[in-house]
Amino acid sequence: MTIYFENLIELINKSLLQGINPRKGLLEQAIYYALSVKGKRLRPLLLLSLLEALGLSPRDYLDVACSIEYIHTYSLIHDDLPAMDNDNFRRGMPTVHKRFSEPIALLAGDTLLTMAFERIAGSSLSDSKIVSIYRILTDGIGMKGMAGGQALDLEFKGEKQKVFRIHRMKTADLIKATFMSAAEIAGMNTDYKNRLEYAGILIGIAFQMTDDMLDTEGDEK
Repeated sequence: MTIYFENLIELINKSLLQGINPRKGLLEQAIYYALSVKGKRLRPLLLLSLLEALGLSPRDYLDVACSIEYIHTYSLIHDDLPAMDNDNFRRGMPTVHKRFSEPIALLAGDTLLTMAFERIAGSSLSDSKIVSIYRILTDGIGMKGMAGGQALDLEFKGEKQKVFRIHRMKTADLIKATFMSAAEIAGMNTDYKNRLEYAGILIGIAFQMTDDMLDTEGDEK
């Protein structure tokens, strides 16, 4: 199983950098840097391994997998900015605004978000599935999802009743969208889609809770 995921991560990492040339200028250099820093690739792994479990070839859906990782990476770049969490390190490396500058970091995040939808538009999926995945992802990352959750996090004053809502919106909704995208690609029925939606929310909340505990109890290494 470890070899399976290692091979899948290698496939994802190569595809993520497709068409990005760091020699072209600071913007592409910053994007290349952000995508090259080693990460868990949880969301694309969830999408591709689920599709393979449903009898589909992961290689055929790398565009969608990479688009979700582009969205996640964009959110990390913006989350790290001084106006947000003001972090100096991400995944053991200097954050994008520390390595380059705040304006370049902003543009890198904006560009990655745009690139996500470009990759989906250029995929082999039918037009109707592309539109459906656009809807699923935008629901997961807009005011009702990731962006709204980040806003709540900025306003957070330690109220226990708000913790799960923040985790749900900030993290779980994009993982839910990953599951729902796989379900849409595979043409699953409503019952299975509902089960995957619920699983995505639970996994996302558990993942964010673990991440928060590591922030408190772990060290940078």
